[in-house]
Amino acid sequence: MPPVALLGVAVLVALVIAYLSDCIPGLGAGGDPGVPSSPATPAPATPPSPSPSSADAMPARIALTVQGDSCRQGSQPAASCTEVCAALDRTHAAEVEVEVEATEGRHGTVEQLRECLQQAGFTKVRVHAD
Repeated sequence: MPPVALLGVAVLVALVIAYLSDCIPGLGAGGDPGVPSSPATPAPATPPSPSPSSADAMPARIALTVQGDSCRQGSQPAASCTEVCAALDRTHAAEVEVEVEATEGRHGTVEQLRECLQQAGFTKVRVHAD
């Protein structure tokens, strides 16, 4: 083989080794074995989710209790179920889960409340009754 051909093969081998030096540990000038010598492309930073203020905070869950013919939300006083349903914030109705505790409620009242909630846009309604 002529010396120019040997030099060409040596250059070709050197280029292949340089190209693969980040892929094969211990082959080339990488830092520690298995660690690439070139910096990895950083993952795009995810923007921080805006933290809502206490006034804008959306409840993740609304708890309603049906007692006889009346309803109440949390510790608020009991009222007509249609009034309680109408007073709910419907801004994020599709994302809010509504838990209805209906163990002491009349069946017809519970069904009216459930229908009112669905018409208001609340899609995640769970009724607990024994």
